[in-house]
Amino acid sequence: MLWVELNSRYDSVKLADEAKQQGIYVAPGQLFSATGKYRHCLRFNFIDSTQSERTEAIRRLGELLNAQIA
Repeated sequence: MLWVELNSRYDSVKLADEAKQQGIYVAPGQLFSATGKYRHCLRFNFIDSTQSERTEAIRRLGELLNAQIA
C-alpha cells in the first residue's frame, strides 16, 4: 500500500473515476476521513501485479493528473 499526498489543486475523487475507466483502481483519500478531508490524497494498493504493470499504471495516473491542471 502507498499513501500519496498531492498538491491541493488536485482532486483524487475525479482522478479515481478517470483511472477506473482505464482499469486502474485507486482509493481517493476522502474515503479515509469522516469529515471529507484528504481530497488531494490517494491510496494505491498493489495486488498481483508485476513491476512493469505497476510502472505503467503510475505513468498513466501521471498523465491523468497532468490533464487536471492543463
